[in-house]
Amino acid sequence: MSVMYPYFLQHFIEKTESLRPTINEVNERSFELDKGATERSKQFIHGLLGEVNERWQNLVSKTENKQMALQVSKI
Repeated sequence: MSVMYPYFLQHFIEKTESLRPTINEVNERSFELDKGATERSKQFIHGLLGEVNERWQNLVSKTENKQMALQVSKI
């Protein structure tokens, strides 16, 4: 079933999806940085990466929840 979302939400969903490859690349690059890093640098990188991934997951989760809520309200 195709659901029509308000323009602003559809635009937000598309923008969020367009950022997914960037998030994946950040994760991949962090593994490359890890290889030659000191233990302290690794901890710093992992801390930053953890924050980025947590924020990304929160954004994706909230977006998915909003989509579901709109789908339910249109039924």
